[in-house]
Amino acid sequence: MLPALTAHYTLLAPESRSCGQSDKPEVGDEVHLLAEDVRPLVRQLGLENVNPIGQDPGSIQA
Repeated sequence: MLPALTAHYTLLAPESRSCGQSDKPEVGDEVHLLAEDVRPLVRQLGLENVNPIGQDPGSIQA
């Protein structure tokens, strides 16, 4: 699905903590915290109009 969206949108696919090669903290991987991790990224990139989507387990964060 993501490749089809690239024609119309700028996509970000950050790796959530505890997933893939990111750090695996003992605590802090609750869904609300994972969703809040995206906020500083969006601000740092200067994005203002953001439409979050999720795929697989990420959809609950969106």
